[in-house]
Amino acid sequence: MTSTNYTINTRQKRKIYGIAGAVITLAVPFFLMLFNHDNHLETAQSLCPFKMLTGFPCPGCGITKSMVYFYSGDLSKSLHYHVLGRL
Repeated sequence: MTSTNYTINTRQKRKIYGIAGAVITLAVPFFLMLFNHDNHLETAQSLCPFKMLTGFPCPGCGITKSMVYFYSGDLSKSLHYHVLGRL
């Protein structure tokens, strides 16, 4: 196997991993939205390790909740949790 074939295969694998990661990142909030019947996201504890250790929010804190409320159509709550969650 030549180095060119190895580079192509590595690039293809990285592309597939990137696409799979993006799909998972978008699917998790969608499924959370489906199972948010009793509005448990309002009171649920954040699973952010940085916030759990320091008590301060990281730049990504709230983005999952923001996307869940964006998928639900509640733009005001979406913006409340994270400004970038609506992108």
